[in-house]
This record gives sequence, structure tokens and C-alpha cells, in this order.
Amino acid sequence: MSILLLLFFIIAVIPQRLVGDDNNLKKVDVKQLSASERWNVVEDQMKSLKKSLQQDPRHDELKFTIIEGNQIRVLLTNQGSISTPDADLSNADLVWPKGTNSLGYAFEFGPLVAAEVIGGTGDTLHIVDDGFILSSDGDYEPGTIKRWGWEPKLGFSDPASNEVATFSDLDRNDDGKPDSWPENWYNDVLGRYVWPAFLGDDATTPDEEVYYIMDDFDNQEFGGNLGTRGYYPFPNDSTKQGLGLELQVRIFQFNNPLAEDIIFLVYTITNTSPKRLDHVYLGMFGDPHVGGPNDFADDNAGFISVFDPDYVDRPAVTNLLYAEDSNGRGDFGKIPGMFGYKFLESPGLDSDGFDNDNDGLLDESQTNDAGTLIFGPIGRYGDPKLHWSGDEDGDWSEEFDDVGVDGIDKTGDFGEGDGKPNQLFYTDLNDNSIFDTGEPFSERREPGMRFHGGEPNFGFLDIAESDQLGLTSFNALLYGGDNRPRNDELMWEKMSTNNQRPGDPPPTIEQESDNVFIYGSGPFSLDPGESQRFSIALALGLDFDDLLNNVEIAQQVFESDYRFAQAPKKPRLVAVPGDGKVTLYWDAGAETSFDPFVSRANPDNPDKGFDFEGYKIYRSRDWSFNDTQTITDSKGIPFLSEPLRQVNNLPAQFDLINEFQGLSDIEYAGRGVRYDLGRNTGLAHMYVDSNNVKNGVTYFYAVASYDHGDVKAELAPTESQRVIQRDPVTRLFSFDVNTAMAVPNGPASGFQSPSLTDNSDNLVTRESGNATGKVWIEFLNPFEVEEG
Repeated sequence: MSILLLLFFIIAVIPQRLVGDDNNLKKVDVKQLSASERWNVVEDQMKSLKKSLQQDPRHDELKFTIIEGNQIRVLLTNQGSISTPDADLSNADLVWPKGTNSLGYAFEFGPLVAAEVIGGTGDTLHIVDDGFILSSDGDYEPGTIKRWGWEPKLGFSDPASNEVATFSDLDRNDDGKPDSWPENWYNDVLGRYVWPAFLGDDATTPDEEVYYIMDDFDNQEFGGNLGTRGYYPFPNDSTKQGLGLELQVRIFQFNNPLAEDIIFLVYTITNTSPKRLDHVYLGMFGDPHVGGPNDFADDNAGFISVFDPDYVDRPAVTNLLYAEDSNGRGDFGKIPGMFGYKFLESPGLDSDGFDNDNDGLLDESQTNDAGTLIFGPIGRYGDPKLHWSGDEDGDWSEEFDDVGVDGIDKTGDFGEGDGKPNQLFYTDLNDNSIFDTGEPFSERREPGMRFHGGEPNFGFLDIAESDQLGLTSFNALLYGGDNRPRNDELMWEKMSTNNQRPGDPPPTIEQESDNVFIYGSGPFSLDPGESQRFSIALALGLDFDDLLNNVEIAQQVFESDYRFAQAPKKPRLVAVPGDGKVTLYWDAGAETSFDPFVSRANPDNPDKGFDFEGYKIYRSRDWSFNDTQTITDSKGIPFLSEPLRQVNNLPAQFDLINEFQGLSDIEYAGRGVRYDLGRNTGLAHMYVDSNNVKNGVTYFYAVASYDHGDVKAELAPTESQRVIQRDPVTRLFSFDVNTAMAVPNGPASGFQSPSLTDNSDNLVTRESGNATGKVWIEFLNPFEVEEG
């Protein structure tokens, strides 16, 4: 999306009141401005932030991206902001289901890290890091554009790109690298650019992922701002202030219908300083607007704790915070759904002598080595078995997981094929957050060492191997006044006051109001080089039951270390308009797709991972394709999309001739609906759409590849995304590889259809041999044929 074009356009037409005046901005309720005025204010501040970071040799520029890898569309920045305060103008304020006529659900969210430290003269200081855009909300040096919070690190996006790196980004200049990816993601062994996936191998990546890293070194509020009274995390470098923390951010989207209403946020905090932090809290500040950007003043809030007696038999829906519109009416009279934060993962304690997560295992560690082979219990994860002592839950598999610490099979890296689980920690001698040649390393974390990488289902990449604290605090305060992330002392107070366990004081929850959520987990300590993880799912549903169903799926995906059904690769589509028709043709690249999740579920026949089944063609007048989602689940909730109908009224669907046809044997869990696998038509790579196609009308097309699911993996079929985006200023569209736009029309005057020079019937002439067959040439795209 063209953020800069939009910025210059708005500034040119909107009066400049409020712009550039930090003190004025802090006095103004930005929500009361019009959408265009709000955009003007926010974009002016973003422009200043970009300029400031361009002069910062330690940090990357402020960058943006819009993701819509499933039914949720949202604007993100590489400073931690999710749905900035102006995102509604680009229809990306956590819009669900995505589309121009849908409601947004978020003003702005972002991660918080708070810690208690001792300053230079013995004062107790509470430092909180945030990444909020506006100086009315986020922490800035008064009267300046200098941020006191998160800033993006260099090296995690292409310097020439204005966008945050995303997994699905396109290679528009055909240089072999997706445009937003940095050059250092090239893998010499594999001979290609490799996305740095959570589990290493980009074959395990969700349908969409965002990845970047921030640090708080420019947070001078309690450092240089206080002089000798301040806290300086790096004794030998007083220019690096804050808490000395680095925050790795991963944002996942899955396109499977069961998970299409969820975004996963995975934060990994690392203490890069030589000082131990004894009292740390990880959490989030979130400002939902259920009902849309102009209907935020009547929201209700609630939560389901792990101790709620009504959900003892449904633990997967606990640790849930939710918001709803009190009168059930949003902007333009639309009926909003419900929004929820599902707390998935918290920091762990591996030496307190308690089973904090009630999994039957005591003080599991994510920083140990393989240990020794033992026969013994693995907690609630199964019966006692032979396993490596360092793999406490016993799920590491030599057959599938012995791929080395890069997580990628057949690269010959450390630990690959050695018969035991491995991970590596290293001493970052040059503080570049990269394991460089010559730096000290170990298979278990030694003092001062950082995590480099590891094999799946082991150590830091195995979520179950952590004795987690869980959610410890939640409050829903009124928006405005001092209830903002820049108020360090308030954020510390709310995050550090536990209210989620029996005997704790009750939380503050404002109802039928414009409320903001503050929640966290702690306290925990961070030794130099130590990392902890904090994970959340943002889920939406049409009603409370639908929300809870989606939350249960989120828990299932989380417990699988964020591995879930993967759709086949997207075919590359070309659409050619004609007279009363549109010709579509596409490649066969999807047909060799491999799903490692399915392969792992079938150890006796791992080739079942090759689960491609067919193609479905979608046509719409709406570039979001929302009007195709007409197949409802058992509760009447729109759930699956219906493909284009051919002239004979059969669906435009082409599938392999095999044992899979008709309705799938696997029902979508909790939905009461099955996927149509086709009628064994055989595959096609070309289709002419002439069913009610009118000249001069704009049509949007998508060819989605799909698989047949798997019984052992308990996975219903999954189909590939279909994404078209539109720039809010230029109104121009951008297309994913399997989507296209076409406007059919009659041929221009004098246009001559291509044909073979020696045969107007396009019959190929046999020059030698005795074959009696005949071959004709069909020109699918006559506009690509050159004369001569």
C-alpha cells in the first residue's frame, strides 16, 4: 500500500491545525476528529518519526504493512503498533470479515514490557516500553518527536522497501527475492532466499507471517533524562538506555476456515544488557472499538479466568478477555461481532519448585541440552515412554525433528542427523542479534548467552517445555486522561497488581464505555542474554459461542507449536478479457505442494504430505470476494465460499481423479459442515468464463488450490488465500499471484486474432514421421503474440 502517497495527499488538502504541535496533540481527543483529520495528525507524526529514524544509525526506518492472510485485515508498523489510530481510513483497523463494507474492531494495540530497577542514586524506577504512534498515547520526550520506547532494529527488512517484511510478499522486480526481505536471508546451501520461520524451515510457515525485531535503547526517560539518577543498562555505553531489551515480533495468520478469524501475536523478549532484571512484566495495552471507529463509547468487557467454575470442563477457552458492543449496533446500524484476546503463552519459571501450568511436570526448562535417554513420565502429554531427559514432554522425534538447529532438513548444519535433540545458544560479541562465525556457543544456555536456533519440539521452540506463569493481571479502564501507555507508573501499577487468582483483589472493568485493556504476566526475572516468550491470539466471532469456538482452535494451533494445516501453493493466474468472456489460465506449481503437518501425522506413510487435490475458481464484483462466502455452518454462520458456476450450473472446480470426491469425510470441528472435494473431473489449467459475463463490467477472479485434508491429522481440507488490495489514494489494485481483474469487451477495430502463418486453422504441420494424430495450437492470450 502507498503510505507516502496517501500522506502527501492528505497533508495537501487538510488544514494544518494540531500538526507538529506535541503539546496541542496531548490535549486533543483524537477520536473526536474526522477520519481525514485524524489521518492528517497521525501521518504527520509518522512522517516525523520516519525522518528521525533515518538519522539514527542504530535503527531502521518506521515501516508499515497491511496483512489479510485470512478474514482479518489490519495495518501494522515495525514499532509494535497494531491498527494505528488512522487505520480506519485504509479499511485496515482490524477489519473483520475483511471487505469494504465490514466493521473495524481496533483503535490501536501494542505490547508493553515493564520492569522495576534501581537508578544511579538508589531510587526505585518503573520503566515501561511501548510502541504507540501518537504522542498523546505513546511515550515521547516532551515537545519533541523523540520516542521513549520501541524502535525497529536494522537488518530485518530490505532498506529500499517501505514495508515490514512479510512471508507472502511478492518479487515484483524478478530479482529472486520478495521485495521486503533483506539480502541476508539468502541461504547459500539451498540456493534461495529462506523466510526465518518460527521453527526454522519456511515449509512450516503459516499462510501469512510478519517478522521484525525492536529494542528500547532510545528510551531515555529514566536514563539521560534523569542524569546520574537514571538507569543505564550498559555500563560501558551510556547511549544505550531503556532496559536494554530486545523484542522479537512474529504475527501469524492461517487461512484454514477453522482459523481464519484469528491472528496470533508471538513476542520474544531478550535481555541484551549485562545487568540482571529481577522484576519484569510482559503484557499489552489494547483499545478496541467494537462496532467501528465511530461507535466506541458503549463497549462492554469481560474475562474468563482459569479458575472460572463455569469453564472447568472447557479449559481451552480460559485466559480469555473479550469485548462486545452493549446495544448490538455499530457504525451505519451494522451488527458487530465479538472480539477477544486469548492469552496463550506466558513467561516460565524453571526453578520455583511449583507446577505452574498444571501439566504434571515440574520446573520444565527451555534452555537445557538433550540430556540422557530415560524411561519415565511425560506429564499430561502421554504415558511414560523412552525419551531424552531434556525433552520433558517427550515429543521430539528422530524421524521428523532431527534436522539441525536451523530447523531445515538437508542443510548439514549443527545437530542434523545426530540422533538427539539440539539447540544452540551464543554470546553476541558485536550486539548485532546474529550468530556470527567465531562467537562462543553452547548446547545449553550459559550465563550471558542468547538463543540462536533449535530443532522442532525441543527446548525454546517447544511451547510445552515451559512452566508458565499464565495471565496474572487484567483491567479495563476508561480511555483518555492519564489512562495511556505513556503513563509508566500507571502501567506498572496495573500490570504488577495481580488479580487473576483466588484471593487477589478484583480487576477494574468499566462497562458501556470507551474502555482500554491492560493485561500482563509476571513477575519474572531476566538474566543477561535470557529470553522469555509471550503469546496472544486476537480472535473474532459473530457471537459469544462463535468466539469461543475460534478461541479453542487458537489453543489447538498454539499447542502444536503454531503448526496447522497448510494450503497448497498458490497457482500463478493470468486473466485475458474477450468479447463476452474471460479466459483464465494458470500454472501447475501447486500440484507438488507438501504439508509437513500431515506428513508428521502419518509416520507409516509420510508421503501423505503431498495432499494437493484440485482448483476452485471464484468470480466476484467485490475485490474482497466476501460475496462468495455463502456456505454456512450448522449455526447459520458464513463459513465456506462457493465457486463460480459454469454455464451448465456445475461449479468451476477441477480435481484429481482419485479416491477423494464429494463431501469430505472430515467435518470442520464444531461447525457441522464438510468441504466439497469435487467430482473427479480431472485437472485443468485453463477455463473460459462466459456465464453471464457482460462487456464493460469489472470482474475479479481467483484460482484457489486446495487439499483433501487428512483423517489421522484430524484436518479438514484447506485452500489457498485469494488476496487483492486497493490503495486508498490512487485507487489502484495490487494482486496476489492467484488473483486477477478483467473487463471484457469486444475487439478493437481492425484487431486480427493471431494464427499460424501457413494454416489459418492453427493445425500444426507434420514435417516428418508416420504419426496420424493432429495437433492444434490454441492462443489463450492473443495480446501476448508478437507479429512475424
